[in-house]
Amino acid sequence: MKWIVNAALVLVTTVLTLSAFEVILRISNSPAWDSELRAGWKWSGIDGHMNELGYRGQPIHYSKDDIVVVLLGDSQVESTACPFNEIPERDLEQHLRRRDARFRVFSLGSEGYGNDQEYLALKEYFGKYRADAVVLWESFFNDVWNNVFPTHWPEDGVIKPTYWLDHGRLKGPNYQLGELIRKPAQTKIGVLLNRLLHPQKGLDRTWERRLPKPYEPLTHYEGPFLNDWDYSNPNIKNQYLRWENLKNEKSQFSIGLYPRSERMQYGLDLMKKLLGSISDMSSEHHSSFFIFYAFHPDGQRGLNGKDVDDVVVHKRDGLFYRTSSRQVTANQAYVNEGFPTFEIPILLEDWQVHENDPFHLNCAANDQVMRDLSGKIAESLSYPK
Repeated sequence: MKWIVNAALVLVTTVLTLSAFEVILRISNSPAWDSELRAGWKWSGIDGHMNELGYRGQPIHYSKDDIVVVLLGDSQVESTACPFNEIPERDLEQHLRRRDARFRVFSLGSEGYGNDQEYLALKEYFGKYRADAVVLWESFFNDVWNNVFPTHWPEDGVIKPTYWLDHGRLKGPNYQLGELIRKPAQTKIGVLLNRLLHPQKGLDRTWERRLPKPYEPLTHYEGPFLNDWDYSNPNIKNQYLRWENLKNEKSQFSIGLYPRSERMQYGLDLMKKLLGSISDMSSEHHSSFFIFYAFHPDGQRGLNGKDVDDVVVHKRDGLFYRTSSRQVTANQAYVNEGFPTFEIPILLEDWQVHENDPFHLNCAANDQVMRDLSGKIAESLSYPK
C-alpha cells in the first residue's frame, strides 16, 4: 500500500507543478499560441477568385470538346500585382481563343513554388481533371534553390514538400502538399512541446547536411568589383537583397556564380529530375508538356558581345563572388535539355511591377508575353491562327 501512496503523492505533485507552470505561462502569454502547421501553401488572397484546387484563377470548368491548357508555375502565374482579369491565365486564354474559341486555361501555382510543389499540384489536378497541354512558366533565378531547400524564403521560412537525390535517384517528398505537420496545442506547455518536437528554426541547416559543398567565394581579389550586392548601399533598390544567402546558395544570384559549384550541380540535377517527373506525368495523362521563360531586357543586353569576357565580380560581406551570364545560360540549358522550351523575350522597357522588384512582370508585360506564348502553344498543338 505504501508504494501506492507514494505514487499518488508523486502524481499529485507533478500535476500541481505542471498546473502552476501552465498558469505562469498563460499570465505571461509566453510562448504565443501556435496555429496549425501544414506543409506547403496555396493562394491566400482575398479577391475571391480561387479555383477548385485553391489557386488564383477561374473555376475549372470545361466541355468534352474544349482544348484545356494548364498554366503551371509560381508567383509569376499567381500575379498578385494585377487585377484578376489581367493575370496570365486570363491573358493567355484570351489570346488563344482568338485562334480557337475552344481553348480554356487554368492556373496551378503560388508564390515561392519550386518544381516540387508544382509537380504535386499537377498530380492533384490530374486526379480530377484532364489537360491537352501543360505549360510550365520557369522562373529559373529561384527555381533551383526553391527545389533544394525544405523551407521558403528566407532562412527557415515556411515548411514545404521537398524532394532530394540519392545517388542520382529522385526521392521524397518529405511531406505531401497540405500535409498536417503539427496540430495547434490546447495548453501553453503543449505549445512548448510542439516547438520542441517540430522545430522550424535550424531546418535549413539540418537539411544542408545531405547537400554537396556550396560555392566558395574569394577572400582576396585585386581587380575591379561591384558593390551592387551590398544591402547597406542606399542606392540599391532590390527589396530582396538583404535575404540573399550566398554562403549556402539560397539565393536568386546563385545560378550565375562562376564556376558552377558542387551544390549548384546537385540543384540542377534535382531540377532536371523534377521536370522529367512533370513531363512524364503529363504524358501519362495524354497531355503535351512545354516549358517557357520570359527573357528580361537586361538579360538580353547582357548576352550581347559573346566574344567578351563576361565574368563580373561582386563584393558582399568582405567576400568576392565571380558571376557569368553565360554560366546562367549554360545552367538553364542543362536543365531544359530534352524538354520543348520556349524563350519569350520581354519587349517592353517598362516591364517590372515596380522598381524595387527586379523579377515580377507588370500587367502589360504579362499580356505581351502571354500573347507571344499563345502563338507558340497553338503552333505546337497544330491549331490554326
